Amino acid sequence: MKQVVYVDVLLAVNLFVNYFLLLGTARFLSLAFFRRRLLLASGLGAVYSLTIFLPEINWIFSLLIKFLMAVSMVWLAFGRSNMRVFGKTVACFFVVSFGFAGIMFALSQIFSPPGLLMNNGVVYFDLSPLLLVGSTLLCYGVLRLLHRFSSRPVPQELYCTVDIDCGEEHVTLRAKVDTGNSLTEPFSHLPVIVAEYNKVEALVGGREPESWRLPCRVVPFYAVGSEGVLPAFHPQKITVHHNHGILKKDAYVAVCPDGTLGGIDGLMNPELLS
Repeated sequence: MKQVVYVDVLLAVNLFVNYFLLLGTARFLSLAFFRRRLLLASGLGAVYSLTIFLPEINWIFSLLIKFLMAVSMVWLAFGRSNMRVFGKTVACFFVVSFGFAGIMFALSQIFSPPGLLMNNGVVYFDLSPLLLVGSTLLCYGVLRLLHRFSSRPVPQELYCTVDIDCGEEHVTLRAKVDTGNSLTEPFSHLPVIVAEYNKVEALVGGREPESWRLPCRVVPFYAVGSEGVLPAFHPQKITVHHNHGILKKDAYVAVCPDGTLGGIDGLMNPELLS
């Protein structure tokens, strides 16, 4: 007996599931996101599910297509970033997807839903809307619980005092630990503290990088809807004072124009607390 596949059910199921896979990835990595971008990426994944109607594809070619699709979905959902962060996000998306698939397989063995079909790596369930919503939310909840118990908490609203020394010159910043700041200097891969110009003027000596007293590097940054570079310098010493003690760190300081950070002295890469 031939299996009947309803296109509307296929698209709806994959749109719904892909959204929660991307949402789970964002929660795991504490990524900033816009829901409309998650929906756009989920829609792309739903369109890919139409390959279930094609003749069976060679498994190597199928894996390649699925990898490219995952990369495209992550790029649409979270935008561009440096290669290390982007690769980490793609890897997390695969981990979340595999975890979700494992839980769904267990549920299918328990409840034995009718109308199960798999082709070209796409799985089709002719589920009732209530069962679909319930099982997806259950999977999302299980993955969130596993993440909560298996990872250390990431600071969300934590402020530190950062002392920056460049020879005879010294400044102190009240910096916010920003989980969205994953910037690193591209050659040394050292983490980056983003500071407003007026807070580090005594160190650099001029607004334009060409007039700085210190060697200048550029740090690329990517954000939703924008990208560019920030001039940065490498202090002789950085000391981070926080609730758990004092840390001596090696990092770059990227300089923003006045007011760019909304009155905050600086934004610190959370790697500096590890």
